Amino acid sequence: MANSTGYSNSEVDALLDKARALQDSGARKPLYAKMQQIVTTSCHMFHCFSPVEYFGAAKSCSGLRVDPRSNRAIRDLWKTAAK
Repeated sequence: MANSTGYSNSEVDALLDKARALQDSGARKPLYAKMQQIVTTSCHMFHCFSPVEYFGAAKSCSGLRVDPRSNRAIRDLWKTAAK
């Protein structure tokens, strides 16, 4: 799952890393509960939905890039001369 909101919290990151290393779901449950408590009390808004987007560019276009938050960066997009 991508962090499309840019949420950042070192305690949540540490808990997530610890939970990912555990195979026992019972042992992960309190870690996820703690993460949920931190996130819900520290965020003004939390997106629970991330739509899938499809887009493309002609072969004559260069520089199109997508960042992890699915934001298109078209300022670096340019059209090359036709061959």
